[in-house]
Amino acid sequence: MAVSTQERLDILQDISKSWLELVKTIRGLSDEQIVKPDTVGEWSVKDIMAHITFWESRLIHDVGLLERGEHPVESSDYESINQQEATRSRSASLDDVRAQFDATHDQVMGMLEGTSHISRELVAAGTYEHYDEHRADIRKAFKK
Repeated sequence: MAVSTQERLDILQDISKSWLELVKTIRGLSDEQIVKPDTVGEWSVKDIMAHITFWESRLIHDVGLLERGEHPVESSDYESINQQEATRSRSASLDDVRAQFDATHDQVMGMLEGTSHISRELVAAGTYEHYDEHRADIRKAFKK
């Protein structure tokens, strides 16, 4: 699953562009809007931030496995995983969720800059496609 330097740069550029748009959308909201329950389905924007953080952490873990020559375990029950993580993260403060959101993203970018064990298929669903999906949900909820 080695990737060329140009493909890595293209992937990083797609991630960066989508991340910036997501962050701009979230920063355009008040703290009250961010923590308001049932904004996107049952979730608040804070829940979405924690959700994205979880899946980015999962990507970091999976790439680590690939670097060691191991294979990540495929999950098929995403709804159950998402629900468990949403329940687990709800008690966290907004400041903690924000800090983890930013720190985990920085870790993802650093990891992707330094590994050859990536592919667009592996990365897209946990990064830029995921950000775009939830950015659209947030914009729809707040008519932005």
